[in-house]
Amino acid sequence: RVSLFTKYLNYDEHSRRRVKSSDIQTALVQDVPEVGNCYVEFINLIRSAGRVLINVLFIIHKSPQATAIVAVMPLLMGLFVALRAVLYLNVVRVEGDKFLRVIDFVTETCGCF
Repeated sequence: RVSLFTKYLNYDEHSRRRVKSSDIQTALVQDVPEVGNCYVEFINLIRSAGRVLINVLFIIHKSPQATAIVAVMPLLMGLFVALRAVLYLNVVRVEGDKFLRVIDFVTETCGCF
């Protein structure tokens, strides 16, 4: 957070006017913690993928005839996740836009009074 805010303060006057204060507020309050949480979740995802890989290798080693089923299941899961991701990203984008409009409104209102 400190690094991001310091970078904003180092902008020249023209650049600082181009960036809305609501964008900086949102970045500092909401986006920075989300980036940290995403990093932690990515590490958890890698750990889970490692566990799944070990289980798949064990299943194929113990039962070679299960290879086809083990190969098809991740493909189906990947297809499901890809389709859901598009819907999820649209919802997140709309929510973010609405959040920024509220922040803009509050900032503008506070600036007028």
